[in-house]
Amino acid sequence: MDIPVLITYSNYGYIDFAKNLIISLAKVVKHHKLHFYCLDKQTYEELSKQPHDFLILELCEHDVSSEFQKYNAKEYRKIVHTKMSILRKAFEKYSFLHFIDCDVVCLKEPDASHYVRYSQFDVTFQYDWKFVRNAPIVHYGLWQCTGNMSMRKTEGTMYLISQIEEYQIRYPERNDQECLAEIFLDAKIRDVRYYRKTRFSVYPVEEYTNGAWKGNRSKIYFFHANHVIGKQAKIDLLKRFNQWFIQ
Repeated sequence: MDIPVLITYSNYGYIDFAKNLIISLAKVVKHHKLHFYCLDKQTYEELSKQPHDFLILELCEHDVSSEFQKYNAKEYRKIVHTKMSILRKAFEKYSFLHFIDCDVVCLKEPDASHYVRYSQFDVTFQYDWKFVRNAPIVHYGLWQCTGNMSMRKTEGTMYLISQIEEYQIRYPERNDQECLAEIFLDAKIRDVRYYRKTRFSVYPVEEYTNGAWKGNRSKIYFFHANHVIGKQAKIDLLKRFNQWFIQ
């Protein structure tokens, strides 16, 4: 079956979100595996206490903060700048993956036929900008989500990873998603489908859904509790979707 392996990573500061993600998947998935890269021993040891058949834990220590970090703080950027090395490591094992941040939950499991519709693309993103009456303002625009995306091991995908790594070195004050947007700007495009080196698409907003969504929830596969800042704000957003499972 053409089913991606789910990939995520976390330090101990996001342990509650890590646990919540795993519980969310345990309630829903039958065919997906989750390969979880733990950035510190505390995270690895804590998550090891509750094994699941679908869960693969791997210790992958990085020199980053072990605390929760607010969006775009200096230490936050250091954490998200490790994402590309995690993706490289994952592609040593898998040819098809779906990367999710820990503030993502799964409401419904996509089946193999769902992924077939996007098989010609290297990377398929979650839309990550605003809505007008639940319609995306610029569905294929330059601000796309690096925290909820499907990726195939192709020349185009590996080129993109290399480009983001290069831009992270060039712009240490920017997070990985800002670096991605800068890559598109430098390519002088306004629509990601016109990028020459990598074949991109964007999932329907009602299926891979960002935190600004106010529409119908019945079609959501993966919901991303972003567009809010701070731990409690993310928890409150997940609670509104009945997707916070930590007592």
